[in-house]
Amino acid sequence: MCNVYTKEEMAQAEEEKISLEQAADLELILGECEEKYREVAFSTLKNQYKVHSLVDLPLTLYPRVKESALRNMNETYAKQTQQLEMVASQ
Repeated sequence: MCNVYTKEEMAQAEEEKISLEQAADLELILGECEEKYREVAFSTLKNQYKVHSLVDLPLTLYPRVKESALRNMNETYAKQTQQLEMVASQ
């Protein structure tokens, strides 16, 4: 039986992937993001880039994905801090 791959699949298979350490780092960051953000991020990676697991993330996408996730994580922390300060001041 012969496997037939599209040019896109072949190009993606040949593209360098992120390291396990980078995938673990992203997993930790994404774990601190809002649930809705995670859902959209994973859906986008799966549908647009055919990434079904973080270890399959192309190295070229890593900086952009990490930067976006860090931004959402920091926004989430800021919201949580603000909520805690409001509760503490009551």
